[in-house]
Amino acid sequence: MMRQRLVSSGLRGIHLAENELVKQCGKSPKFSRMQRVLFQSALLAAANYGDCEWFDLYVKKWIALGGSAIDTVGYRKSFSHYP
Repeated sequence: MMRQRLVSSGLRGIHLAENELVKQCGKSPKFSRMQRVLFQSALLAAANYGDCEWFDLYVKKWIALGGSAIDTVGYRKSFSHYP
């Protein structure tokens, strides 16, 4: 689903995928895990596109759901567009 959204709508497609997940799975006990995976994929896609604003947005969302702040330091180092 993520790949299709990125191809058809670019980074905006990530928001569409997120909205679909909330509608379909918002009450599922596994929902926060699905969101965390989505946000990690989103921040990596934003990094690949060189979009710092989107990257920072999804880093915050990802960390809020238990993502690793240490991993984000590595992601920033892996992509030369980030200070």
